[in-house]
Amino acid sequence: MFCNVSFNITADCSHPQWHFLPVCSTVLTFLIVLCNGAVLITFFRARILTTPFNVYLLNLLLTNLLHAILVNPLDIAAMLFPRWPYSSATCTLYLYFQRTGDAVMINSHVLICVNRLWAVAAPLSYRLHHTRRLAVTLCAGLWLWANSLLLPQIVQDALFVRPPGVCHLDVRPQWALAVSGHFLLFVFPLILMITSYPLLLCLRRRRPRRIYQESDFGNSFQMRGRCDSEDIPAPARRKHRSKAFTILTLLTVSVTICWSPLLILFTMTFFMDYFDSAFYQIGSVLFLLEPLCDPLYFAIVLHDLRKAFGLTFATTSGVESTSSAVK
Repeated sequence: MFCNVSFNITADCSHPQWHFLPVCSTVLTFLIVLCNGAVLITFFRARILTTPFNVYLLNLLLTNLLHAILVNPLDIAAMLFPRWPYSSATCTLYLYFQRTGDAVMINSHVLICVNRLWAVAAPLSYRLHHTRRLAVTLCAGLWLWANSLLLPQIVQDALFVRPPGVCHLDVRPQWALAVSGHFLLFVFPLILMITSYPLLLCLRRRRPRRIYQESDFGNSFQMRGRCDSEDIPAPARRKHRSKAFTILTLLTVSVTICWSPLLILFTMTFFMDYFDSAFYQIGSVLFLLEPLCDPLYFAIVLHDLRKAFGLTFATTSGVESTSSAVK
């Protein structure tokens, strides 16, 4: 979660020390894997849902799932033991996936926000140029951008800074690099997302509503002519309110609530050498709630996703029941 608290290398690490934060993190991690995994399976099995806009949702869900599987168990281990219980190489991989996953998660929300701004502010350009290939390219570029700012910090920390028995990204020896990465990958994206939402509201009120239509399957702004999802059958297309904007509204509110406490705390740590353990625990729980909320928002708002979800898992359950009956 952005950075770790340092561990006492002289303390006994043979017995885990269970308390509120690791217990809560364990429960939430299980739910994150379950919810994000179920929605991802639905997306991949119902290929008609993989529209250009939904590529951003898939990228966010996949990042949430990988972070919960690769990072959260080691986060919990770091909370349970006062000394890092694994090797230095494991620590380096842990810090890499943790920092990169955090950055990609928050900036994946920003990609959704920028996509909506483009769709509303320049609908003709959006209709002509926004494709699956572009969406995949933007998501891949986001991963490269995060790696370019974070990988040098982690490599320098592993080679020159980190003492034995400690798994902690010490920002003091590389303060300028750490602060620039913190603001470029975390603080500025959150500010951009919050400030862009009122602008998007104004643009939506001024747009000519009569030229827009939206697909149930794509859940993204469309215009008459070439559609955002070219393989949607014509009878399935009908006019209704934008589900993409509803998703963006929910994501903006939840990201602001769930990410702001830790961002404020670590910004204060950079400049004031301030750290509050109780505030960190509250912020960590809120941070874990965001990747749990994302798939729930998508399942609640997107009608076709709910329908595909029911068909996917009802079919799976039916096959299992039939197999049991045959046996």
